[in-house]
Formats: sequence, C-alpha cells, structure tokens
Amino acid sequence: MQSRSYPDTSLRSEIADFEAEPQRREAPRTRSGAQAERRKGAGQKQRLQQKGGFGIASSPVPILRIIARLNIGGPAIQAITLTQRLGPPRYESVLVAGETARGEGDMSYLADGSPVNLIKLRSLGRSMNPWRDLKAWLGILGILMRARPRLVHT
Repeated sequence: MQSRSYPDTSLRSEIADFEAEPQRREAPRTRSGAQAERRKGAGQKQRLQQKGGFGIASSPVPILRIIARLNIGGPAIQAITLTQRLGPPRYESVLVAGETARGEGDMSYLADGSPVNLIKLRSLGRSMNPWRDLKAWLGILGILMRARPRLVHT
C-alpha cells in the first residue's frame, strides 16, 4: 500500500486563514423593511418596560385544565396542585373534572378549602357511552365559550 500525503486541513490552519482575511460588510445606505420592523419592535419593548412589566400580562391569563376524573393517583394530585399554584395574580385557572366510577376513590377533597375553581361535569368520565360523551363534549364546549381560555391543558 502506498501512503498518500494530504494538504494540512487542521483546525488551526482554518482559523489562521480566517483571521488573516477578515470580511468586511458595508453598512446599508437605506433601511430595509426588516430593519424598520426591528426598530419598531424595539420601541414597543421600551414602552412595555416603562409600564412596569415586560412579558407580564396586565390581566390574568385564563387557563382551563380538563381531567376525566379525580380518582386516587398522581394525575389528580398534579392537576389540583398545578391549578392551585398557577393562580392569581398572573393566572386564572379553572379545573374541569368528571365523575369517578363506583368503587373508585375520589381526591376532589384536595381542592376543598383552596382557591381552586373546580367545575364538576357529571357526563365526563372513564366509561365510554356515546350519549354521555356527546353531553360531555357539549358541556366542555359551553365551558370553553364562557371561560375563553388562552391555554387548554388536558
């Protein structure tokens, strides 16, 4: 086998070549549409910062959380805790929960005595029934129309 020699392509030689020949960019003579938009956005950012809260909404953000049922387990605890912790003044959280089946434990007591806005939807549950599912869908649709949330968590 013959050995071949290749030119030096190491990283050091590439860096040296780059540093030896700096590229210059000419400044634009007129503002493009994109530059004008960026400039406009910078003014909006300054106004928001002056008003005292960049990125913070002036009114609470409505959040709707939907869970099939609050039976014993991690999802029920997480849904209730998340609804409690994402509360006023930044968020307005509503928790919609269905009914637990016979023989299932119910953890809705965790929401009692706390600021959780819990809506019980009797037609929402684990068992599949076309009529109950239709009623549940219409119930959720009605809640969505009234609450008008910016975020729906299922």
